[in-house]
Amino acid sequence: MKIIQENSGLMVIKENYIIAIFLGALFAIVGFLIVFSPQILKEQPPPWLGVFFILMGLLAVFICPFVTISIDKSIGKITFLWKRLIGTKEEDYNLDQVKEITFQSYYTTSRKGRGYRLEYDLLFILKNEKEVVFKNKSKKDKIVGEKVAQFLNVPFQERRPPTVSETLSTIKETIEENIDKYKQ
Repeated sequence: MKIIQENSGLMVIKENYIIAIFLGALFAIVGFLIVFSPQILKEQPPPWLGVFFILMGLLAVFICPFVTISIDKSIGKITFLWKRLIGTKEEDYNLDQVKEITFQSYYTTSRKGRGYRLEYDLLFILKNEKEVVFKNKSKKDKIVGEKVAQFLNVPFQERRPPTVSETLSTIKETIEENIDKYKQ
């Protein structure tokens, strides 16, 4: 996410998934080559593989959103806009509905189940407890979240998994407490 405009009454934030769209287009092109020009490749793959590449590539191109968040103090509104090639979604809220901004990090397992990776979300938490969530791949979006919270004059929170030293400290304290209980 990137703040593209900021002044005392207006903040505009944009996020686009250009890499996903580029990779989707690349998949579609490879699929077309497999289906319509298989002689280019040393070994001819089955045509269904080309169709699969085309479908997955086009799917990525059509569903990847361009996100715009507009915060306008002059009209007291925050607008979330998701634009895709196949449609647009827009949500408007009054600024006084925003309760806090939260940046959370968490571990997810890799697709192959070997290892973990850290992922990030930026959440706009509303007073009715609804959360507007933006999935992120960068810890840099924490800075954007802090700036938005400061701009809106709402609390900013960071939720994260415990560090190794925090975990070990908690385990040590628990063991010491239980040892003291059994000594008495």
